[in-house]
Amino acid sequence: MASPIQFYRNFQALMQQHGIRHVLTSGMACVEYGIQQITKDTDWIIHPEDLTKLVAMLCACERGLSGSNWLVSYRPLFGAPLLQECHEGGWTSHLAIREDRSNREHLAALRPLLGNLSACDDTRLERLLIVERAIWECVNRERYHVYQHEWKEFYRCWQNDQIGQWPSREPFAQQHRRVAAAASEFNLPAAPILTSEQKRAMFNRGIQRAVSLLAATPEEMQTVLFPIDVILP
Repeated sequence: MASPIQFYRNFQALMQQHGIRHVLTSGMACVEYGIQQITKDTDWIIHPEDLTKLVAMLCACERGLSGSNWLVSYRPLFGAPLLQECHEGGWTSHLAIREDRSNREHLAALRPLLGNLSACDDTRLERLLIVERAIWECVNRERYHVYQHEWKEFYRCWQNDQIGQWPSREPFAQQHRRVAAAASEFNLPAAPILTSEQKRAMFNRGIQRAVSLLAATPEEMQTVLFPIDVILP
């Protein structure tokens, strides 16, 4: 679920893409300029002539055509529809925009902790976030070691060929030609991780390290453990 500041930036980007003239005002403007830290909504001044574009944009977002996949509705507050004549007459409009729950369920399948937020108090959530982060860091550490090993082997062979100082002081185009030729000559693999077995082994080593570092329980691991393809696509 997007934070208020993330929503503001996404919404603003969409309006810019649709050519909707707008100005940010009220609480989120204070957040943007560092006067306050957070607000629960955003307030916009939209050019009345562009309200038709805004309605079209919101409809596209609700159908998932823009990638936003929102649920959009009017709020039960004192206000008018998004019509040019109403806003030129001084009215305001009030909308509620929510992320589609089906999208959240999809994200929860990729990041299981999202599906367990309602069952967590602040302390438990903080602990689970630490465990989740450790998993990412430890698995990525195993991945990095593969690339580090391949680079060291390549560089050792290249050094034996007397490459001289590297990086050199040559123009970048010349540096690029040299390192590209060396990568071909001394077999620097373009894709060091090729098989699912390699990925699974790295993933398992990373998980074991995270468990060892944090003494994570099986229940904690089950709550936060994401599919292997999320971190090693």
